[in-house]
Amino acid sequence: MSNYKETTADGTAYTRARTVLIHNDLEHKAIEFQEEDVAIMGDKTIRQQSGMVVEEFTSGNAATSFPVLDADGVDTGATVTYMEVYGILHSLYIHLATARDVEEAEQLAASAAAIAASQEAPTYEDGEV
Repeated sequence: MSNYKETTADGTAYTRARTVLIHNDLEHKAIEFQEEDVAIMGDKTIRQQSGMVVEEFTSGNAATSFPVLDADGVDTGATVTYMEVYGILHSLYIHLATARDVEEAEQLAASAAAIAASQEAPTYEDGEV
């Protein structure tokens, strides 16, 4: 990935998004990037919290577009809008929540089957108990 504000002087220093928070309240929708400064000198890495970037998702900026960068920070020539990003994040949530629900249902079914099997009366080959 490309690094914002990268410089070289006896090492490398850059600013990166350390944490990304999505606020999806009914009345307030925003994205927050908490930044950190990173300095690498030899085998030593120094990390320090720095600033933040916060942008609300509103009807006024939903159509705002920006360039899509590749992992090296090169403009791919494609653009996306805030609303497209919001839609992609919503889709990711639905995908992950559905996968979780399927896994939980499978685990519950397996547990129920194990309990049912443990409560069955024992059977013997000659039919006598």
